[in-house]
Amino acid sequence: MGKNAQLIKNKKGQVFLLLSITILIYLVLLSTTVYKITQSPYISPAPNQDQITFYVENSISSLHDLTDVAISRYSNGDTFSSILSIIDNGIVEIESFLDGHNLPTIVSFDNTTFSVSNSSTTVNPVYITCSFEVSIHIDSPDFYFDAIFIFETAYYLETSDTVGTENYIYVYKIDNGYRTVINDATITIEPSTLVSNLLDGRYEVDLQIGQTISAVLPGNILLWLDV
Repeated sequence: MGKNAQLIKNKKGQVFLLLSITILIYLVLLSTTVYKITQSPYISPAPNQDQITFYVENSISSLHDLTDVAISRYSNGDTFSSILSIIDNGIVEIESFLDGHNLPTIVSFDNTTFSVSNSSTTVNPVYITCSFEVSIHIDSPDFYFDAIFIFETAYYLETSDTVGTENYIYVYKIDNGYRTVINDATITIEPSTLVSNLLDGRYEVDLQIGQTISAVLPGNILLWLDV
């Protein structure tokens, strides 16, 4: 009777030990899972395909828009280093935007590929241009994306002739090879001359040697041309 009681006691002890080990393993696994969920940028619910397309296209467009930002700041006299800082901050914001929509993202920007410059004001056409390269890597359970983009944008101010009646000033943008006329620039000429906006990218004016044309483009982009 004493041996049977001892045997039952030992078995109860083993069952309790196994149960304790099982509970401990469960708690460890649970805490690990909770840690992974709270540390991961991927949060439920997942975006659908239309949302993913919108978020990614919007982000690529925003990266592209950084060329306009750089051109605007450069034309207003900002230093090269301050413009690079603006580009870096913009990229961080875009990464954060995608991360916040369940699309963990790395945007790599090599500033050695960044260029912003303008021509002499005596060259016809006068221009200001910016280009840079970025790579975008997105890796989530629902979407994988890996690509390199080269953005190149230039703005031009051009005249048809240097002197005479019914001269034309042309303002346009070439963006990755595509030309777009700009019909809402503010054109000023010194000494003062009447300018007529024909609303098709042409501005009609009677030009004379020695005049200076200044143009303020959308986004506060500035261009000058000495006639």
